[in-house]
Amino acid sequence: MNHYRHYYKHTGLLTRAGARNLFPSRTLPVTAAITGTSTFHTSVPRESRSSQRNHYERLGLTKDATKKEIKSQFYKLSKLHHPDKTSSKESRAAFLAINDAYSVLRNDRQRRDYDLTLLDKSGSLYSNISQQSSPTRSTLRRTPFRHSAQSAAAAAAAARTHAAFRPQYGHRQSVPHFDSKSHQEMHYEQELRQEERRQARMRASAEYKRQQQFDQSDSMNSKFLKVSFILFMIVLSSSLMRVFADEGDEEDDKGEHERCYQTPLSAANGF
Repeated sequence: MNHYRHYYKHTGLLTRAGARNLFPSRTLPVTAAITGTSTFHTSVPRESRSSQRNHYERLGLTKDATKKEIKSQFYKLSKLHHPDKTSSKESRAAFLAINDAYSVLRNDRQRRDYDLTLLDKSGSLYSNISQQSSPTRSTLRRTPFRHSAQSAAAAAAAARTHAAFRPQYGHRQSVPHFDSKSHQEMHYEQELRQEERRQARMRASAEYKRQQQFDQSDSMNSKFLKVSFILFMIVLSSSLMRVFADEGDEEDDKGEHERCYQTPLSAANGF
């Protein structure tokens, strides 16, 4: 009995000694740093939540809105936030976001692809991944060394690192070296050029129709003048023919009268 007690006592000492060799005290801050960094990114900032609105929410519409409603709402909001009317940064950002949303939703194919991406984001797979990426309260409660001084120092160091890294690359879901402002301005310029081309086509079409109407009216006037001239010539020629015919009849009557007058005279001279 004493032999087994001595054996267990000796084994326990070896186990505790091995634990001290395997996990020395100087590794505790590293472990605390590793566990302390998991406490960040538990919530999304307010700016990122506002920027994550979809195109329908930016235009104040539902997903089953018609193209006419989308166009009407776009013109309404673009007039409200146009840079010529207001010079605030919020209105300029809203104006660019509205143009970006309208450039996608006015095209049937792009709108269909965008709706598919919204379905993918709202699916169960996306929700499971988002839930796994953020730690829960029970996970934080079970985190070792959470209330130790080393973990607090590691958490402060991680916070400083995160604060220094964030202004350079923005939110963790954004793409580095991507200028969203230039991208939105490029879309806005494309929209303006397309609108100018559309207005030019409309003016050209209206001018062509006006020219056609003018040509048709001119053609009708010329036809009327031609018909009137032909009728006038017909009437004039018939009048002249009648005059000439009357003159011929008068000459015939005069010649017949002269012959009749000369016949009795010649008979009297013969006697």
